[in-house]
Amino acid sequence: MYMAPEDLHVFYHQVHKNVARRLGIEDYEWKSTRELADEIERSNSGVASKLKALIEAYEHWFEVHERMEATRSSGNLSADQNIKLTKAMKDRDSTRKVLIDELEKL
Repeated sequence: MYMAPEDLHVFYHQVHKNVARRLGIEDYEWKSTRELADEIERSNSGVASKLKALIEAYEHWFEVHERMEATRSSGNLSADQNIKLTKAMKDRDSTRKVLIDELEKL
């Protein structure tokens, strides 16, 4: 599945809004991603750290996809590419679960 960089940024904003809502940040619907990131950091640095880890994992996963798209190897991955993609997906999914689990504790 190809995802454009714009799609990824929309996703990041949605994640920030969801986290801000869970933290009780006022007017989260009307704030930019940067504003939300700052308020999340001030509100709960532990959650902010997990959110940053999620973004980094998604960035890495996206970069793996971009490299495969550039080489036109999607659908016909080498063993090494398959290992890298699988690891990136597992990291992405596990960091998402860590963040969700942390938010469930609130």
